Amino acid sequence: HYFAKTFNICVEEVAKSTSLFNVNRGNEFSFRVPNDTPPCYNEDGKRLIYYDEQGKKLDEPLYSDLQVYVSQPGDTMPSIAEKFNVCLIDLLRQNGFLNLSNSLYVEVFIPPSRPCPTDVTATQVTSSTTENISHELNICKDILLE
Repeated sequence: HYFAKTFNICVEEVAKSTSLFNVNRGNEFSFRVPNDTPPCYNEDGKRLIYYDEQGKKLDEPLYSDLQVYVSQPGDTMPSIAEKFNVCLIDLLRQNGFLNLSNSLYVEVFIPPSRPCPTDVTATQVTSSTTENISHELNICKDILLE
């Protein structure tokens, strides 16, 4: 959120470019922004979005009309879904299955409210790899990735 508001750079752009930062000494660092980095917010205040409504990464980010909520301490994706009365599965998909457990002040896209799909169930897992999640839930990896 700091980079988006201060420098108009989306955190997704920072995350995908390891060449942005140069650590000097102590807590000091510098960063550079490639000339082709799109601004996080356009002149109309719309923010770039990196995932479609199915949770698939877009080839190119697009500016979105979706409401953006900045997570607060203690927020979880289920609590945000409840706060905005949206389907948790839609919220997770729209945000690339974002995990807020170690993050503060993260921008979360709020999808339109609709009934949750009945063919998909949101399940909290403790594993961090697809293979481990597949094993933990006893679901084939290929099915899990759909």
